[in-house]
Amino acid sequence: MNLLLGALFSNAAAWAQDRPTQTHLYWGDTHLHTSNSFDVYLFDTPTSTPDAAYRSAKGEPVFSPTTGVRRQLKTPLDFLVVSDHAEMLGFIPRMYAGDPEIAQTVSGKAFLASARGEQKKSYSQFMTSLYNWAADLIRALLISARGK
Repeated sequence: MNLLLGALFSNAAAWAQDRPTQTHLYWGDTHLHTSNSFDVYLFDTPTSTPDAAYRSAKGEPVFSPTTGVRRQLKTPLDFLVVSDHAEMLGFIPRMYAGDPEIAQTVSGKAFLASARGEQKKSYSQFMTSLYNWAADLIRALLISARGK
């Protein structure tokens, strides 16, 4: 066994010596959410779009969705990953737009009231409301799908 492992490691070392040693360092962001994900609403950045994210990463000037302040990277990123959540993808913008299928549910109404500051909640209360809202939405969609 030791002889076999020794042979494997010596072959790996020889292979590594034949490989170029040049290394490339890339700078980027591997975890960025846009308004398609629910959690940007927790951080009050509901107008952050994939387009604005990629323009910013390329070094183009963009305006902060929260403050309205113009921002521009001094050096563009080499890469950007928009990693929006699959859960509830795009549902929050629909709710804010008044889509009755979402905004008129009990949880949707509570969520919107909380977002408007009509109800002050702790983070855990907010997240509980969010999960309840999602469950209501899924239930309503399943009922709607069965009826069609």
